[in-house]
Amino acid sequence: MKPFCEEVGRKTLPAIRALIANELAKKGLTGREISKAMGVTPASVTHYLHKSRGKLSVKDKIPKTLVEDFVDKLANGKLTDEERVEGLCSICKTIRGVAN
Repeated sequence: MKPFCEEVGRKTLPAIRALIANELAKKGLTGREISKAMGVTPASVTHYLHKSRGKLSVKDKIPKTLVEDFVDKLANGKLTDEERVEGLCSICKTIRGVAN
């Protein structure tokens, strides 16, 4: 049996990032803009957008407003690195059913 944090890092986090990357792309951001907003490499964004990473479906487990608010802040460049991490953690905790 694998530790839960390993599963989160391998499956859940990439799925969250894929969802966020796709939402940012819908807002018209380029791959480079998405990578900068998310703090990941442009190559990672390409993988998320082409569904070669983050295949686990988490969309139905996250309140739409939680993702929309986070994506809006990312798109506007209004998050510090710490706030970006806190936002991802909040989404992950919501998926796992853990109180924030």
